[in-house]
Amino acid sequence: MAYSFDELNTLADSIQATMFNMKYRKFDPSLLISKYQLWRVETEDLLDQYFDDSNPNYKLFKSFPRDGNCYIVRGYFTQQYPIFNNLIEKIRTGVVTKRMRNDTTSLEENKKEAKSILNSATFGDNAILNIGDNNSITITKTKIKQGDFDALENLLLKHGVENKDIKELGEIIKSDNPDMEKKKFGDGVSKWIGNMVSKAAQNIWNIGIGAAGSLLAEALNSYYGWI
Repeated sequence: MAYSFDELNTLADSIQATMFNMKYRKFDPSLLISKYQLWRVETEDLLDQYFDDSNPNYKLFKSFPRDGNCYIVRGYFTQQYPIFNNLIEKIRTGVVTKRMRNDTTSLEENKKEAKSILNSATFGDNAILNIGDNNSITITKTKIKQGDFDALENLLLKHGVENKDIKELGEIIKSDNPDMEKKKFGDGVSKWIGNMVSKAAQNIWNIGIGAAGSLLAEALNSYYGWI
């Protein structure tokens, strides 16, 4: 049975409560991941009835990978939640209906709203996000071109990642097998991100846990040409 708006909001509240408990180590990592996966699937099933990729907000919402450890999915959820609220509000207030799904007359308005959402959301540095029709939102000046490991290395160094960790990532990328069609990291890169987020959690890497997951996910998505 498909989830309603209220049920999705309740599930989102439950995710936030679990995230809060992460501060005190009083949580089950697998529970957060399973809640997030359910929320993602049910949310996209519902929103897909009203929006398609012509809506930059929805396109951005779907662009985040679904897999990762508890710290990584927390970073995804933190960025997706304000987008979710905006899209749900459009449906609740009747601004968009199922019959308007393919209507492109409000595309420019949607692009403006996407910029507003991104400005209020928590995105890591150096992210450039495409919003369709050759438009992009530049969060900072640095863009990683697809396959440009030197640019990726410079970005990571700027944010305090140690040379040995970057070298390890480079070796992993050479042999890893990402799913380019589904935009899914390979096992090696996923494990490396998890290890780096763990370092942030242990204060070995001087960056917030949520920021760490967001930064690494965005940087590597850009490196692979997925955003």
